[in-house]
Amino acid sequence: MTATWAEFAAKAFEPKDIFGDLGYEPTSKQKQFHAATEFDVLFGGAAGGGKVGR
Repeated sequence: MTATWAEFAAKAFEPKDIFGDLGYEPTSKQKQFHAATEFDVLFGGAAGGGKVGR
């Protein structure tokens, strides 16, 4: 049986929890970044390090 395009698209594009699959737990600053609705998001500080505020 061949799947219809709609059946294929429904399966291929269903949301996946990629972060959960990777065991990713964002820091509070990273959560702010993920929640941002702006197109450009800038954080101050040195390059790298994920801006961990500990």
